[in-house]
Amino acid sequence: MNIFALISLLAAVICFFIGNFIYYKNPENQLNKLVAILSILVGFLAFTEFGYRQADTITNAIFWLKLSALWPFVLSVLINITLVYTGRTGLLKYKSFYFLMYMPAAIISIFGLISITTAGNSAAIHEYWGWTYNINSIIPFFTIMSIWSLLVGVFSILLVVKYYFGTKGELEKKQTIFIFLGLFAPLLFSLFTDLILPLYYIRLPELTMTSITVGLIFIAYGIWRYRFPILTPAMAANKIISTMSNFLIILNIQKKIILVNQSALNLLKYSEAELIGKPSELIFKTDNQNDESSKNINLNEIENIKTFETSLKSKKNEVIPVLISESVIKISEKEPLGIVCIGSDLTKEKEIEKALDHSERLYSALVKTDPDSIITTDLNGEINYASQQALQMYGFPDSNELIGKTIFDLMIPDFQEKGKLDLKKTLNENILRNLEYKLVRKNGDQFIGEWNTAVIRDMEENPVGFMTTARDITHHKDIEAQMQASLQEKNVLLKEIHHRVKNNLQIISSLLNLQSTYINDKKTLDVFKESQNRIKSMAIIHEKLYQSKDLSEINFAEYLRDLTSNIYSSYGVSMGMIKLEINADNNIFLDINNAIPCGLMINEIITNAIKHAFPNGQSGEIQIDFHKNNDEYNLTVQDNGVGLPEDLSLENSESLGMRLIYALVLQLDAKIEVSSENGTLFHITFN
Repeated sequence: MNIFALISLLAAVICFFIGNFIYYKNPENQLNKLVAILSILVGFLAFTEFGYRQADTITNAIFWLKLSALWPFVLSVLINITLVYTGRTGLLKYKSFYFLMYMPAAIISIFGLISITTAGNSAAIHEYWGWTYNINSIIPFFTIMSIWSLLVGVFSILLVVKYYFGTKGELEKKQTIFIFLGLFAPLLFSLFTDLILPLYYIRLPELTMTSITVGLIFIAYGIWRYRFPILTPAMAANKIISTMSNFLIILNIQKKIILVNQSALNLLKYSEAELIGKPSELIFKTDNQNDESSKNINLNEIENIKTFETSLKSKKNEVIPVLISESVIKISEKEPLGIVCIGSDLTKEKEIEKALDHSERLYSALVKTDPDSIITTDLNGEINYASQQALQMYGFPDSNELIGKTIFDLMIPDFQEKGKLDLKKTLNENILRNLEYKLVRKNGDQFIGEWNTAVIRDMEENPVGFMTTARDITHHKDIEAQMQASLQEKNVLLKEIHHRVKNNLQIISSLLNLQSTYINDKKTLDVFKESQNRIKSMAIIHEKLYQSKDLSEINFAEYLRDLTSNIYSSYGVSMGMIKLEINADNNIFLDINNAIPCGLMINEIITNAIKHAFPNGQSGEIQIDFHKNNDEYNLTVQDNGVGLPEDLSLENSESLGMRLIYALVLQLDAKIEVSSENGTLFHITFN
């Protein structure tokens, strides 16, 4: 392998490395991408140069020479880099310009491939540095490529030089020097050594790829040492346009769209290709003759920036409200170039505005139709708004007479201090309801008012005032007082009724007691005594109702103690002989409809136990349990006496007491279970 082939191979490896290095230094930057592409392309061409230089046969050399025909694309990439670097990216927005920039390279490359193929083995010649192209056999291709290289080189160099003298930044000038020395100096050198000298039959080893590789090393050094590429105004402008949240639309003097940013595309749902070159009427809403959008875009009228609201049309024909600012781009004072339109989408703002308007209308309607008066004040209680109902209630013909007063002026003096304390309390609790005050009208008439006061807060939740709704409840208070007096009167009357019923039952019981003194028959006497106890069980209920604060219910645990005490006393039974245990919840209250049948049942069961459960003076125990489980009452009465006969039926019993128990169970719509194991047990449940 000769030294020149080795140099080409080394240049290829270095170019591939530099391309990777430059790209990953800033993969988002367009300039970095293009220089990286150039590096890869030069690396490939350097490798083809290595291929034909060290080829062992002319056939292999011809193959590699054909691949090297891609050299014209290097020049197209150089033009692209120059336009991007100097900020002339407007042309790059047109696909047709890419065609003009790269199509000549493609045509020249194809022509070169055909020329080398046609020339055959004569296209290659062996020199001391290895195989190379024979200029004499491919003169047309060599001439065209020389002209293309010269045109591109001169054009690019002029743009870079002009940019250098036009920029003022020190770093920008330094970067321009690096670009020139790294890309265009090697190009000038290669034009001299590879194109001009061969015309004078002076052949040197091709140094184009090597020199460009050196230039790329120089650029890579600038990127590493000075953090190139620096931010140029053109780069900054492109970045701002592509990332700005506001939409940007630029029109030419024919009012055709020549530039749109990504925000505009997102808003309008178009692609860039669908808008560029199209008339502005495509996106500016002009259906309505009164719409101002088309009138506002006027090259003759816009002297300075003009801001107004208008509407745009999306691809889906949706109307988008926008706030837009327009200004004319001018080449000279009297020569306009186009119009810049920058704006923002007002859809959300319009929705909020619409919702706010709806809320205001709703609030206004509520205030007008609310029968209560509404007053708002500041934090000191000074009135700043009063509804029509408030003016009527307080007797003011005009709101100006009320606004400026304090809300405490609407109270009689005795209530003003309470009103101030309540206002402070509202500040802590956010809202207070059903506050009653004695209020005063403008003419001095007093009335009773009910206030509901809430804190008004701003957007930051800071308290800024109070809103008070009020109503005149004087009439309601009068009715309430009348009803209270009537209720008290009825309570007294009901108490009196219970008292008289109890007395009447007591008289009946006393009459039975007197009558029983004339009875000698024991059975008849027992009948009188049982009737007397039944009457007393009902009399005790009326007595309890008379003594109760609530005339509709009695505490049944207290009633049980009084009832059983009366039964024991009536039969002269000692608690020591027949023990009595009562387990009843103290919070059970029964109304008269349940208390009387329940009391009569207990009276019959206890009486039966005392008379029959413990014969011949036998001692024993009676237990009463009364509890409530949810809405169900559970009553259990049991004794440890001799028990009931096995064939006893409550429904068909000859005993009046048993038949009475059965009838009372039906009256209560209750369930009863009777057991005679180890004594007698009655278990009754009802709701």
